[in-house]
Amino acid sequence: MKVVITESQFNFLRRYEILDRLVIQAIEVVQEQDDICDYSFKDFIEEIKWQVSDNKDEHKLGDDIDFLHDLIGKHFYKQIKDYYDNEITPRCEEEYNNDDDDDDDYYSGRLYGVDNNQ
Repeated sequence: MKVVITESQFNFLRRYEILDRLVIQAIEVVQEQDDICDYSFKDFIEEIKWQVSDNKDEHKLGDDIDFLHDLIGKHFYKQIKDYYDNEITPRCEEEYNNDDDDDDDYYSGRLYGVDNNQ
């Protein structure tokens, strides 16, 4: 069976494949940041969008950054959300739980909110 597609459909498929690669690369870059656990999902997806748009000229994706960010939000939201929920959130919860364990043996001897200069 032959499928005939228009030039605009072909360009959309080409752009989609490029965006898919760039989104995956952006996730790899962003996840390595030291402060990744401080990112909400909204911050995470915004950072992914900006990482991708930083490469827009190299891949001839156009000049409209808002349009590019909308495309990423509409077509890659589920992929990014799944990654955030399955990789980032558990890793940060584990780090948070490990940080709590260290505080159990620490006692400063000062009471906050109390005048300690008596």
